[in-house]
Amino acid sequence: MSLTNEISKAIELLKKHKNDKIKIISHLDADGISSAGIISKTLCREGMEHEVSIVKLNKILDAIDSSELTIFTDLGSGQLPRLKGAVK
Repeated sequence: MSLTNEISKAIELLKKHKNDKIKIISHLDADGISSAGIISKTLCREGMEHEVSIVKLNKILDAIDSSELTIFTDLGSGQLPRLKGAVK
């Protein structure tokens, strides 16, 4: 998988959800806040409704609403097992 292919997939997914509310969840640190800000600004430019949640790592699962498209930023690949079990 190339980065270009993954970006193309992400763009197509976002296009499918253009009229849906999107949730951004990011880590409570400088990198996480910056990452969430970049994604938020991008969605604003596209006129896409969204909400940003900045969380501590141990509160990730509390922030998930599986009925919304959720973008995770700066949460580290070590969190994938926890997230896979929480998302249906």
